Amino acid sequence: MNHIKSMIAAAMAALVMLRVVSIADDLSPVAVVDFPCRSQKGMSAGEESIAIAKLKGILIDRYIASLGPERQPLVAAKKAVLLANPDAFLENFEVRSRAFDKKSKLATISGQALVNTASISALLDVIPQGEKHPIAFIFVARRQSEVESKGPKLTAGTQSTKEVHEGAIAESKGASVTTTSVSRASEASTTVESIVRTADRVVYMLEDNLKAGIDRTMSKVFVDRGFDTVSASELVEATQGAFNPDKLQGDFQASSQFSLDNQRLATRSCREAGAPLLAYGTLTIGVQRRDPTNSRNILVNVIVDGQVFDCRKPLAIKVGSIGALQVEGVGADQTQAETAALELAATKAANVLADQLRGRGFR
Repeated sequence: MNHIKSMIAAAMAALVMLRVVSIADDLSPVAVVDFPCRSQKGMSAGEESIAIAKLKGILIDRYIASLGPERQPLVAAKKAVLLANPDAFLENFEVRSRAFDKKSKLATISGQALVNTASISALLDVIPQGEKHPIAFIFVARRQSEVESKGPKLTAGTQSTKEVHEGAIAESKGASVTTTSVSRASEASTTVESIVRTADRVVYMLEDNLKAGIDRTMSKVFVDRGFDTVSASELVEATQGAFNPDKLQGDFQASSQFSLDNQRLATRSCREAGAPLLAYGTLTIGVQRRDPTNSRNILVNVIVDGQVFDCRKPLAIKVGSIGALQVEGVGADQTQAETAALELAATKAANVLADQLRGRGFR
């Protein structure tokens, strides 16, 4: 008899239908479970316990599905751990609603929770025993100082055309008629004009990185994610001045990457100094605008471009990159909005690069 009951319970559990919906007044999703019950009185304590476990599982599945392409495979690989102990990775779980249809003996229960991203990051970043890979990085904040705009360039030329007209002349002599073919050529020249448009040249002004707090913010993220960081001052001394951040950063006044010469110099310097990873990039500050939802606040957009190289071999290999990641900060004035945007941008940039490096096996 107990064996038959177990089989029935397993079959009922298999019939549980899972749904996830979003509600307008809350940012987190709500999981909904339709659960067939054995009794017409509603769900038993055991059945509700099973349904709640299903709710938590689908909330975790929903979180994994919402992740970006870099982070999703890392979290998905730990899915079994997440599902085995969901309460360690979900916060403030609550049952939102319960309903029961006596005729069909179908119970509907919904639940909601916030995902504890810090706990998930800690799970991903368990450092195995062995060698770590220190990171040296140069990220700078900048803003447009001038834009050299060139108007359309007008070029002119001539185009010649030649036409040949064929005709015939008939001449009568007595009873006979003679026809003679005649060709007439004409030439014409026309003036042709074309417009060549050229791209604008943008010159950037570099900001004070200490003021922006980029180095401090990114270092904290990398260390929290299990990486060691190498300060630029250590590289300057180790390379006897060859690795000069001030000189390297000069490239960012007109580009988002190093020149070829500085690229080779930087990666070679890191390799010789024993710093296997080099990351660099820019945080470009945009123009301020009013917050459409609160006119008293200012919004500032920051665009992040960056890349990270494995410098251990003679030919440095790109092992991660960020392309035009956009972040927006809000504040009571432009300074507060810029500071908030830069801190958020630096945090996201370091996390994206850390995810990419971990995806490639770096620790």
